[in-house]
Amino acid sequence: MHTKIRGEPMSPSIKHLFVAIPVPSEIKQQLNDWQIQMKQRISFKKWVFPEDYHITLKFLGGVNQDTWLRLKPLISQITAGESTFSLHIEGLGTFGQPSSPRILWTGVKGDLNPLFNLQKNIDVSMDSLGFKAETRSYTPHLTVAKNYAGKAKLDTPYLEQAAQQLPMPLQWEVNEIVLYQTHLGREPMYEAVEVFSFR
Repeated sequence: MHTKIRGEPMSPSIKHLFVAIPVPSEIKQQLNDWQIQMKQRISFKKWVFPEDYHITLKFLGGVNQDTWLRLKPLISQITAGESTFSLHIEGLGTFGQPSSPRILWTGVKGDLNPLFNLQKNIDVSMDSLGFKAETRSYTPHLTVAKNYAGKAKLDTPYLEQAAQQLPMPLQWEVNEIVLYQTHLGREPMYEAVEVFSFR
């Protein structure tokens, strides 16, 4: 089952479209409170806008109208077979050079088997629409900052201390996924254009 968020027709080409698990508002607020403290201690060029927190399942890129019309029933079919599962946020990690990372993220824990199965089903199914399946292993995470800008190297003990400051518990029941559209240069950057609920 899916619910349309916006009433206007989709444009012929939508850039930077992706499928993700949304994060509840109360958890976004708690992460934002933590982020405000971290900004004074860890220097990154960009901290993610609170409304943009999500857990990516599949990047799609540019999608034309024909593909869009085929995409919606495909995702609906996947989510119709899904049951609610629980996730929570725990720990910090990085992508890129550890001492000067390009991405700072929080880890995702909880019912990981249904999460990995959901991601795999979406990844494999999208191949029929021309979206290549990922060759890299899936690492569920929630991006909080981008492009380290500190003068000193970012070391592991410092990250561990920052992780200990994360509010607990950051747990919720996942019962839907969202198709997001990216609007570069805008805050929030990501707009929910379609919601697909589990059975």
